[in-house]
Amino acid sequence: MDAMFGGSRVFYTENRYNTTFTFIHLDPTNSTEITSVDIGYTNLRRSFDLVRDGIACSNGIIYVMDGFLNFPLNDAHFELTHQPDISLGSDQLLKLIPSDSGIDLTSLKTMHTVFVPSDSSLDPQHLSRPELEYINANLTKDAKMAIVRRHIVPNQKVDYDSIIDGSFGAYAGSINITVIARTDGFYLRWDDIEAKIVKPNILAINAIIHVVDRFLMTSPYQTTTLPPTTTQKPVSSGHTIHGSVHPHYALFIIYFAYFICFVFSQVVKYLNVCR
Repeated sequence: MDAMFGGSRVFYTENRYNTTFTFIHLDPTNSTEITSVDIGYTNLRRSFDLVRDGIACSNGIIYVMDGFLNFPLNDAHFELTHQPDISLGSDQLLKLIPSDSGIDLTSLKTMHTVFVPSDSSLDPQHLSRPELEYINANLTKDAKMAIVRRHIVPNQKVDYDSIIDGSFGAYAGSINITVIARTDGFYLRWDDIEAKIVKPNILAINAIIHVVDRFLMTSPYQTTTLPPTTTQKPVSSGHTIHGSVHPHYALFIIYFAYFICFVFSQVVKYLNVCR
């Protein structure tokens, strides 16, 4: 977790109700906030000033924050469509879910874990517009569901700690995903694609959402270039000549040659008669 905050200092503490509080003293060069606190979920983080917002008491300090450390009232679908920087990625992911898949991100009966791609995952160097159009229009339902299963885990609440301590590894392996730990964070590797978890632990009533920077999918779409029907050779006059002749013109030339030969033979016969 510490790697996500660069030069920031991260402190953990628990209260008697076994709730873990995360205090983050942010690097002032990267953020205007000085300190924030959360209970493990990045969309429920509250900021305050350690100096100005502290009220000294005889038995402790009271800090005034900008909101409650409460749990959200929104479902997974709402969070996916309203969180910043994931609207395009979540829209593409939702398009791939077949209507009869049984996945309902608005239902409160099932808990999901969602690895939603960020908007930058749809940059042309990753997935071009023709590739996305091909995927949406031509992939079979089974192929789409295979992609969805790599991004949506039903009936499980996989928080960032479960990814760090390896608890998620068994399920990830069942869908050919490898969890990779690096100094700058954790990655999900599928095939030759590595998706970094750039924003973990967005909590919804029925899901926990992690933002990743790549789609765990490849496109079967391929562009083809047809060869030219004729070749051209430059000449000194600046004009071009064609290296091949259309079949209709070739046939015309042959008939015309026969006609010339016939006329010439008739002229020769006529001259011989005149003699």
